[in-house]
Amino acid sequence: MALGQMVGIITEVPAGGFLDIRPSAGVEYVIHNIVVPDGTMFELYYSDGTNNIKVDSGSSSIVDVHYHASNLIYYRVKNISSSSTNIGYDGVIIYEG
Repeated sequence: MALGQMVGIITEVPAGGFLDIRPSAGVEYVIHNIVVPDGTMFELYYSDGTNNIKVDSGSSSIVDVHYHASNLIYYRVKNISSSSTNIGYDGVIIYEG
């Protein structure tokens, strides 16, 4: 990966499961979009691996944001709907140490 390169993923998340937006050690991201199918209930948490702070919830994608994520402080998207669904995100690498 290279500084300024786009990062992202779309993955199936089970009901009650999490998608962690967590770069590897020494890398930092700015996340621009968190994508869920319309009508899929989710919660967004800010986490240090021990403490989870709920910062948002909803049933449609979060777009055009600037969430900073590192290996130590990152975001978790929880699928709170009753079935598994695809959840994704995209952003860019802003630091590689």
